Amino acid sequence: MPRRQMDMPITHVHHGAYTLEGDIEPITGELRLAPPVLYQCSSTATPLPNTAGAAIPTPTDPDRFCSPQEIQKRLDLTRRWVNELHGIGIRWVIPYTCNVKLGGKHEGRKGIWKFYDHWDDYTFLGIGPRPGADPIEWMARERDGQLHYSYEKRHPGFTSCGWYKYTPCLNNPHFNTYQRANVRTIALAGYDGVFVDNNNINCYCQHCEKLFKVWMSKRHAPDQLRERFGWSSYDEVHLGWRGNRMDWVKYDPLFRRFVEDTLPSQERIQWFETDDMNEIKLQEAGSGWLWGRSNEFLSWVYVHISPEERRKTWGVEHIEDSWGIRDERDRLLWAETSRFWASCICDNLRKIKGYGQEVSGKDFLVVPNWGELLTFQELAFREDMGHDIEEWAPATDIVFWEDNRDPGRTAEGLYFDYSLEYKLAHAAGVRSGAMAALPGDHDTCALAHGEAVAHGGAFIQRGPEFADLRGEYNRFLSEHQHWFEGYVSAARAGLVLSFQTYRLGGHAHIRDTFRLVQFLNDQQVPFDVLVDTQLPDKELLRSYSLLVCSELAALSNEATAAFREFVCGGGILFGCGALGAMDEFGALRSGFLAGMSGANVIRCDRLNDLLPPGQISREDALEFVTNVWRYLNWSVTKWPLIDAGDYAVKIERFVDPGAVATRIPGWQNFQVADPYACNGLRVVPYLRVSGRRCELSIHLLNYNVDLTLPAGTRSTKTMRDVAISLPVGDGLVLRDALCARPGKEVETVDACIKADRVMFNVPELDAYALVHLTLDNHVAH
Repeated sequence: MPRRQMDMPITHVHHGAYTLEGDIEPITGELRLAPPVLYQCSSTATPLPNTAGAAIPTPTDPDRFCSPQEIQKRLDLTRRWVNELHGIGIRWVIPYTCNVKLGGKHEGRKGIWKFYDHWDDYTFLGIGPRPGADPIEWMARERDGQLHYSYEKRHPGFTSCGWYKYTPCLNNPHFNTYQRANVRTIALAGYDGVFVDNNNINCYCQHCEKLFKVWMSKRHAPDQLRERFGWSSYDEVHLGWRGNRMDWVKYDPLFRRFVEDTLPSQERIQWFETDDMNEIKLQEAGSGWLWGRSNEFLSWVYVHISPEERRKTWGVEHIEDSWGIRDERDRLLWAETSRFWASCICDNLRKIKGYGQEVSGKDFLVVPNWGELLTFQELAFREDMGHDIEEWAPATDIVFWEDNRDPGRTAEGLYFDYSLEYKLAHAAGVRSGAMAALPGDHDTCALAHGEAVAHGGAFIQRGPEFADLRGEYNRFLSEHQHWFEGYVSAARAGLVLSFQTYRLGGHAHIRDTFRLVQFLNDQQVPFDVLVDTQLPDKELLRSYSLLVCSELAALSNEATAAFREFVCGGGILFGCGALGAMDEFGALRSGFLAGMSGANVIRCDRLNDLLPPGQISREDALEFVTNVWRYLNWSVTKWPLIDAGDYAVKIERFVDPGAVATRIPGWQNFQVADPYACNGLRVVPYLRVSGRRCELSIHLLNYNVDLTLPAGTRSTKTMRDVAISLPVGDGLVLRDALCARPGKEVETVDACIKADRVMFNVPELDAYALVHLTLDNHVAH
């Protein structure tokens, strides 16, 4: 398949201020100045808030329950609210929902139980018959049948109302009936879709087990099932747990000893309502708590438990490499389990979309929250709960990245951006939305808008502030729409990120890929991210000149064939560490690399062999300061800590290419700017070819906004005389070169073609600019 066309960027405001009880005008008045394309509000602006239906708690009135008449009034108010927002020019309006959160108390029939008991009073909303099982039967389960909690049972926002926070199972048909009722009332109120929070599943209930057997039967024939897992029939199939650290620690006696040693009695009572370790149910603290404590547990183990005792107790010295996995069958089963859970989330999102379409009669926008992708730990935590953008893609319109960080500079030559998030989602076939931090600055907001425009996504602005910027970008996109539509990436390099490899134990692959993102950005080499589903596509791979990967152990047979053809066709393959050592089911493979040799196959044992020594990765530095940041109770921002750490320990940056420049043929030809002269520059080029006409839209981003300064005082350091040079092939004639900036008039750019490269200079670059080049040729390139 050819490269996927870029999505049209949009503006997006995330604002939870309205509750259906106040004056609409203060909010619509702010938005009217520059209406976003997409507006996202809270669940308080819906007829039946998703947590508990008509039970709407407040700390002052925890038993508040709305009568059918009150719900009808809420429906009318919601319709008025949505109509007002559409009326000022907002295309899509969506509220908050959550597919793994219910509130109430089984004892006393509070919250969701009270609504369930009065379900039939609200059938006038078209919610259908009451589910056939009590809400306690909707909940996710542990392996031993006890209730599972994705988040803490005693969440302060719920206990303040006399409730607990419960986690339903996405595969439970009775919960799906409640979801349908909730989403139908949202569509009935006129909303255009929903934001879906959390999207986590770690459930071993009967419904999940049954669906897993069916799912496995479609992926493994009977003989493969026997060979790969040792099962003689599908009746023996069960969900895996070895490898699931959040499950493993709950059943490990030493983890309980660790909790008793490190968690004070008062905190144990806060989390579990008892300090008696014999009575404590660890799962009630939630998956996030268990994940975080498991990291602390590792440090405790290495202090208190000798290597010999660790090997005797767990069979391994380093438990973080296994979390209970004994062999490759265990590892594959856990890989299949986590992928199955990701597919379950997709199925649930698809159901949500369908529930809305039943009422609206048109497409119903689904915007799921993926969470953070800032570090390996954040990715690993979410992947273990079913987060996989490739699996979610068929039911996702916009993926919501909740990194809560501003783009910009944190130390000299050290930058944070959302390039991986945007490129990863695009590779999976989905538009991205990236949410920055609060409070914002005018210039960081301008950069975040520009970043979204450059990648065909959405900057999710937390509030309606800086309407001038939003208006400028709205007008910019409207006036220059023809410079976006029909364009595909013009990057010549592809960087592989494989969740398939990660699931089969490829932690090093993800860590190295994070470093390669930073390396390519700092080296001014435009690149695309390539994901597992794209790797067998021979036509797509042929469109690149360079493929970059590290520790890419798992490749399907179709992907290995595509890689061979890519190399035989003259493409450069740069691979570190394991490459194609196993298939997608973990079966070891030999001979793949033997048939791939020559000057265009660049191999090394470790990525570290090519990078300057004596540094720590940006990710490791960030994980360290994040732990310090949490210890300080968020009293300072992360960015000054990063800056301070940079002086104590040299944090990795890649202005110098190291050995790569000598190992990869024509490395300089992949660079579009001088890394030394253009620190903080990102170049994102796109191409559209029609007959003999070739058009390039080249997006330029300047990340030189100092994030270590106090919020409200940050400003962009203007880059001057930015020189860009891109390969364009032979026989091209330059027709025009224009530069467009939001809020400014279009200007001509001094450009020329020399030695099959188009070159131009931008005298000044603030946050963002788009340079558009029109070229003609007798033969389209």
